[in-house]
Amino acid sequence: MQTPFQLYDSFKISIIQDSIDRVNNNLKAFLHDFSLKQKALEKVDLKKVCSTRTIPYNSNKIKFVLYEPVTNPGSTVFFANFTDGWYTAVRNYSKIYKKNAFQVGFTTSELIDYPAFFFYYFYLNKGKFTERTVHAIKEDKWVFYSDDNPLAIEDVANYTKRSIKDRINNNIIIEYLKKAGYDLTDIPFYTSNKKAILFTN
Repeated sequence: MQTPFQLYDSFKISIIQDSIDRVNNNLKAFLHDFSLKQKALEKVDLKKVCSTRTIPYNSNKIKFVLYEPVTNPGSTVFFANFTDGWYTAVRNYSKIYKKNAFQVGFTTSELIDYPAFFFYYFYLNKGKFTERTVHAIKEDKWVFYSDDNPLAIEDVANYTKRSIKDRINNNIIIEYLKKAGYDLTDIPFYTSNKKAILFTN
């Protein structure tokens, strides 16, 4: 079993805090305009979504997989063949169905010209939809952004470090998710006791 850290130079992965059955049914309704087909997979296989090390910036073929990690029953992983992880689909799912969701982005290859690291959390705060965002992106120079809604799992001291690429990176994001109960370094996180579901158009 290969994890996305081994398969891709950079990627985004989302964790929706909702059961796979509800996510499956809701996404079929929510994304009905895309005329998506679905196929049950006996095991989680991210290569069905993207077989190359570089995930397309804007693929004309939609592919994404849903699965319930054996380590986190009741939560659903969403992995799409877009470099932005289909941000709008995950954000709007959280907003419409009032379910919290993480979306995180990693750069794993040192050969990437423009590395980027993303930490998003979509959630209800006193009944209001809220988005927590932290990211560091190298463009002409490193750019860092953090809004005003830090979570309890974050170490805000990271964000005062002199080097921007030390403020948010792969290790920091992994630690945040571990505190939330999701260990992306654990092989069983990429396995499921239930069938995974592959969507394509």
